[in-house]
Amino acid sequence: MLYWSLLRVMTRYRSAARPWTVSEMAKFILHVGDAKCGSTSIQGSLKQARASLLAKGLVYETGSSGFNHVDLVRLVRPKARGNLEESLVRGKEIVETLRTTLKKDQTVLLSAENFLTLPPEEFLPILRQISPEDPDIKVIAYVRAPTDMYLSFAQQYIKGARHFPQPQHFNRPLDRLLTAWRDFPYVSELRVRPFDRKRLAGGDVTEAFAGVLQDLTGHEIALPQMGRNRTLSDEQMIVLQHLRRSVLPDHDGKLHPISARYIGWFLQLNKVEMIGRKPGLSGAACGAVAKANRGMVARLNTLFPGVDMVLREGDATPWKGGTDVADLLPEYSPEIVSR
Repeated sequence: MLYWSLLRVMTRYRSAARPWTVSEMAKFILHVGDAKCGSTSIQGSLKQARASLLAKGLVYETGSSGFNHVDLVRLVRPKARGNLEESLVRGKEIVETLRTTLKKDQTVLLSAENFLTLPPEEFLPILRQISPEDPDIKVIAYVRAPTDMYLSFAQQYIKGARHFPQPQHFNRPLDRLLTAWRDFPYVSELRVRPFDRKRLAGGDVTEAFAGVLQDLTGHEIALPQMGRNRTLSDEQMIVLQHLRRSVLPDHDGKLHPISARYIGWFLQLNKVEMIGRKPGLSGAACGAVAKANRGMVARLNTLFPGVDMVLREGDATPWKGGTDVADLLPEYSPEIVSR
């Protein structure tokens, strides 16, 4: 803490003694998430628009990593649900490509939803590898009420494990995470936006994100709209957890080809019509999540005016706990589960 306080003082002193110009600094725009806030759509759209973005000085380079920059995070924290060695190779490839091709006055655009949970000082060495100059960092974050995102998190967990985070322990410290990025000496601007389709420009996160980019860069930005992430039904989540328990009990924390085939099959079926009920959270589980996050939401709304996050309070039914995903749901069809 003392180190970063001194660095802030030194940064202000250097700025006063010899004001930096934009051309003297390496320019970065970081889209830091949060999870379950349209990151996949944003990243897919940025990948498709690489050529037009580059023409306006924005470099979105993912190498062979696919759509995003999660492999850069693995360079700092070497942990992955998939093949870690391959991820580290891809991350180094991105850094080397950017380092050797980046031109003066270009801005590097990076996007990974787990940037948000990474302390910015840990990520600084990666930016230094891309460009040795002091970075000027602009940060974009989308945030969503924990009561709206919890069930999606639980679903993501059971894709790779038998267990899921209990609702009473699901606390998203968004206030602390965003404050760390806001107060980092090299961050010149932080834009925090609510992920609420009623409040997004055009009701679409990619259109809203293009608007933020346009505001930050002064260039007219257009991004193609992408399809939303598809989800599993309540009954499909129950079956998937049964599979992880009975067939893959020794593979917790890892994606597995067997569960991946089931998930792919479920999503293929759902293209025509969702088989089962649309995912929903019981009033008791919702209330438990709200209770765990009420203080955080109050602090977040104070720190970042305009976010205006609202928790769904659920109902007065006490959460009794349970390790079955079925315990989280208001209702489901045993017949469909059996089929």
